[in-house]
Amino acid sequence: MRHGSRIPGDPLSSYRFNAVFFDGYAETLDGQAGSDPILWLPKGTTIGSGEFSAEAKLIYFNGSPGR
Repeated sequence: MRHGSRIPGDPLSSYRFNAVFFDGYAETLDGQAGSDPILWLPKGTTIGSGEFSAEAKLIYFNGSPGR
């Protein structure tokens, strides 16, 4: 993420990036919104436990290793 905080370990919400979606819509997302797997992964996708941050694991996976 190129914008926002540059301090490692800061909360995901302090980082920002520009996202362009398939339909042409563009938006600046923070790290917390951008790590929402519903935005990026087809339904039924298996995600390895090392593929996301600890903060995203707590927010989107209820602390469990996959969804």
